[in-house]
Amino acid sequence: MSNISRIASFDRDARPRPAALEFATDVATLCELLTNAPPGGSIAYHVGALARDRYPNLSTLSDARRRQLNEVADYVLRLAAAGRVNLTQRRLGEERFLYLMEVRRQPRSAPTVHGRPHACLIEEAA
Repeated sequence: MSNISRIASFDRDARPRPAALEFATDVATLCELLTNAPPGGSIAYHVGALARDRYPNLSTLSDARRRQLNEVADYVLRLAAAGRVNLTQRRLGEERFLYLMEVRRQPRSAPTVHGRPHACLIEEAA
């Protein structure tokens, strides 16, 4: 799982936080993490300023990394629109945020893979 990294401490808030978060940097990793995530589990998908980092003239990311971020962000939005995840963000500092999705409990009619709900099986827009 080379595309999965862990964030040990993502803010200075005194409230209890998970020791580590799963971090998805591409759609394949995102799907793998979602397939194995329990309801209520959180997955990080970007650190920075998402709107700025997606825009070619403002982003400091390489073109390849920016395209990858756009794929992940677009997919995350489709998952949220399909009711599979809730989206949140945490402020880390000036123009720096942690973007998270929280896995929602799936209805019994949700698609499954090997008997487990598969959050990445969403219908593509026509």
